[in-house]
Amino acid sequence: MSDCIRARGEGSEGALPISQDVTCYLSHLESGKKLMYPQHEDRRTHLFLISGHVEIHCSDGNFNLKPGDAARIRKSCDLQITSTDSEPAEFVLVDLP
Repeated sequence: MSDCIRARGEGSEGALPISQDVTCYLSHLESGKKLMYPQHEDRRTHLFLISGHVEIHCSDGNFNLKPGDAARIRKSCDLQITSTDSEPAEFVLVDLP
């Protein structure tokens, strides 16, 4: 993920280390931009939208989120997150077992 702050449970350059099997991203997605996030079979993804609007596309369909909304994705899929507002979207994405 570009333009984000990351905390990660395993050693990774540029990430704040934490003692858990989890990766947290605080991301800023410019208006009209798309982000692909590959989700693995044994992982779950949670997304918490802080500001802006996003559309999430995954194998279950398309979902529109507004500020304060959250999504939990349990199926393995390649998530496509698109900022759909005239303002950038800010969100927290959490990847955990």
